[in-house]
Amino acid sequence: MPIETQNLSGGYFNKLVIQDINLTLKTGEWLSLVGANGSGKSTFLKLINRILTPEHGQVLLDGKSIHNLPPHTIAQKMAILPQQQTIPIGLTVFQLVSLGRTPHQNWWQWELNLEDRNKVENAIIKTQLEPFRDRLVTELSGGERQRAFLALALAQNPRILLLDEPTTYLDIHYQLQLLELLKTLQIEQQLTIITVLHDINLAARYSDRLALLKQGKLYTVGQPIDVLKPPILRDVFDIEVMVINTPVGLQICPLSSVN
Repeated sequence: MPIETQNLSGGYFNKLVIQDINLTLKTGEWLSLVGANGSGKSTFLKLINRILTPEHGQVLLDGKSIHNLPPHTIAQKMAILPQQQTIPIGLTVFQLVSLGRTPHQNWWQWELNLEDRNKVENAIIKTQLEPFRDRLVTELSGGERQRAFLALALAQNPRILLLDEPTTYLDIHYQLQLLELLKTLQIEQQLTIITVLHDINLAARYSDRLALLKQGKLYTVGQPIDVLKPPILRDVFDIEVMVINTPVGLQICPLSSVN
């Protein structure tokens, strides 16, 4: 199993936000974390990526504790697309994406070798950024910029990709475009994906499993058909819903708030 959490608990300033979460992901699986605001979705992702140190429990990467592994080893296997990126001044798309090869280079290596350059070019092609290859990142639209940072992550050649609310600030066209691209990469490369998504319908449409968090705890996890139940969604989101069969799978129609 590429990623496993065992009794994972953690948060900020000695305050637990995530409590005793046990999850295991299979290779090539797409898991989406969903839940109300403040349920701990982004915190859980930061604990997996070692941005935060657990108070209790551990994260295993290929069976080894992630906090006992060198940073470059983790970066060679796992990449993250954060919710908000720092926009670099003066870097072109190609230069930004090239940074993804840093974990695979020796410390004295300044230039991209042939393998590195091919990885960068392939990441740019996969994210359909060829027309913007030499454009400054600061000149890109929101959707183009999101794809540029995704290309940076892909250039790392990871086996696991973490994305924190990747569709935030994107209109529905770019949301679908980005998620379709991720689905293609998941299938073609057996990429293991963990996303934090606010939109339950998008999460249900693209994910293999949904993990529903409530007040920092794992309420339930399973395939959309198993967890998209009115009683479950009432408990987790305080809403009444109707579950509908559609051409893209089960989707929910919110009817009213409970409180």
